Amino acid sequence: VSSTSPAAAGAVVSIVTGMAAEDEELYLWGNEFTGTILTSISNASRLRTLELSTNHFTGAIPHSLGNLRLLELLSILYNDFFGDLRSNGLSFITSLANCKNLKSLRITGNPLNGFLPKSIGNLSSSLESFHAGSCGIKSEIPSSIGNLSNLVELFFENNSLTGLIPTTIKWFLKLQRIDLSDNQILGAIPSEFCNLLNLGELRLGQNMLSGMVPSCLGNVTTLRYVYLNSNNLSSVI
Repeated sequence: VSSTSPAAAGAVVSIVTGMAAEDEELYLWGNEFTGTILTSISNASRLRTLELSTNHFTGAIPHSLGNLRLLELLSILYNDFFGDLRSNGLSFITSLANCKNLKSLRITGNPLNGFLPKSIGNLSSSLESFHAGSCGIKSEIPSSIGNLSNLVELFFENNSLTGLIPTTIKWFLKLQRIDLSDNQILGAIPSEFCNLLNLGELRLGQNMLSGMVPSCLGNVTTLRYVYLNSNNLSSVI
């Protein structure tokens, strides 16, 4: 089904509410589906993959997703899920702490318009990929994010992030790609980036960073792409 008709909406409802406990994967990406994610999706207790990207789903992201205890991949990229600072469209992250097997969380391209909760550090220690670009995030990056020590890639580009880059990034020892570009991040580039000896891509352009570029970045021999453009940096390279 790839229609915006009432029949299509009914089909989505049927798919979600009719899922049995033994179902493990649901792929609906790349269609024209509309409507909300029903809280009854938590009945599919064995679901490991939920892929709803590139549709027109709307409403708030339900906290009931946290009841999918076996979930490994949650991808809702490029939909119309929304929120505001009062209700915090990112509050569902707290519920995902129950998903101890979560490896990939992809929410880029939804107008969630909220703030990153401190509970972000309670996400699965297995989390390897976190994509949350263009979500209208209006907050600092909580220092608790350092608990996600198995991250391989972190993408928070094109938001309204403020404050400093937390020094707890030093625990991202497996990190290969990080994109914090096009935000309002302040302060210096933390020398803790120099501890990330698997880092290949560092994107910090279009922020309000100042001070010197840490010379120890030269010790990170895995680096292939470094974007520091459009900041207030001043130093000798």
